[in-house]
Amino acid sequence: MSEKAALKITGMTCASCAARIEKGLKNLEGIDEANVNLAVEKATVVYDPTKVNIDDMTKKIEDLGYGVVRDKADLVLIGMSCASCATKIEKTLNKLPGVYKANVNFATEEASVEYNSDAISVEQMAKAIRDIGYDAKEKKDNALDYEKDQRDAEIKRTKTMVIISSILTFPLLLAMILKVFKLPAGVLEVPWFQILLATPVQFIIGYRYYKGAWHNLKNMSANMDTLIAMGTTAAYFYSLYNVFTKPMSEIHNYLYFEASAVIITLITLGKLLEAIAKGKTSEAIKKTYGTSGENCKSHKKRRRNRYTD
Repeated sequence: MSEKAALKITGMTCASCAARIEKGLKNLEGIDEANVNLAVEKATVVYDPTKVNIDDMTKKIEDLGYGVVRDKADLVLIGMSCASCATKIEKTLNKLPGVYKANVNFATEEASVEYNSDAISVEQMAKAIRDIGYDAKEKKDNALDYEKDQRDAEIKRTKTMVIISSILTFPLLLAMILKVFKLPAGVLEVPWFQILLATPVQFIIGYRYYKGAWHNLKNMSANMDTLIAMGTTAAYFYSLYNVFTKPMSEIHNYLYFEASAVIITLITLGKLLEAIAKGKTSEAIKKTYGTSGENCKSHKKRRRNRYTD
């Protein structure tokens, strides 16, 4: 099925320039129709996406000695947990029609995208990112503090989760330690008490990992969230199974609720430390390049989203 694309062209000076570009595009395999309008400096192309793409057209126009305007957008990314998340977002953006090139920086949680605004919008790119389990917002000049606000909120939320998870996990860990030294643990080794402590950690604190694993499953991929969800779920449900099948006199030898809870707590603590570290990195980068006043304006000016002749 044919698709239609509009390319903004620079460098044309007369009708022969337009005719030359038009002829060059038509010579590409997969181009059904190409019309170049000198007045608005735009080429309208009908093409077969299985045979040719926008990059091929852009390269052809540039080979002829002209330029193609590439719009630029910076996206603030939310929800990445590891480098594979950044890679997945980058691949998703680069596959979108109308996107020339996308680079994702995991450290600063930003994506820099070169694209054709006539073929795709920033909101469509953000939607594609949301569809794979993350979120994205356009970084604008009047919203320079958006990243900091989001990061501070994430740090605060994660810190609360770490505190709650630690409080619930500590009795389970203590019960395990007492069992190792063959000391009486009292109520700490009662199965129902352990279930009461482990369940919120597993399914409330650990919800973010289940959510990440589910989005990866839908996209036929896996990351750290998948590993965490699988490992802790196995420990939790194996222990739950043993509660109903093993003799009560031996049940304490078959419970591993503390394993799943400790893993989730430590991983969440790692997320907190990572968020704090990334925040410091981002602030250092901002200070280097300047993010306010005249420094910010000059920095943005250097990153104009259009080419000039």
